[in-house]
Amino acid sequence: MFADFVPLQLQCLSDYSALIPGTLDVIEALRKRGCKIGSTTGYTTEMMKINLADAARQGYVPDSTVCASDVPAGRPYPYMCLQNVINLQVS
Repeated sequence: MFADFVPLQLQCLSDYSALIPGTLDVIEALRKRGCKIGSTTGYTTEMMKINLADAARQGYVPDSTVCASDVPAGRPYPYMCLQNVINLQVS
């Protein structure tokens, strides 16, 4: 199933990648408070390359993005969040 589904998903990801209204305002407010922005996703690295490029064109660039394929296990395990902590050098 995934062998057929993933290529189709890759083709249409950009059709559904508009930022949620207000996202840039919230990110700006957080950055003014000194917050770093980390994200996690169940998407594959290949999928996230598309999403991150689409997001960047809209003005959103997180400081760290961790995919489930970047860590030993994805959700519900905390590994993606922990990897963001390491990448962002926060405690």
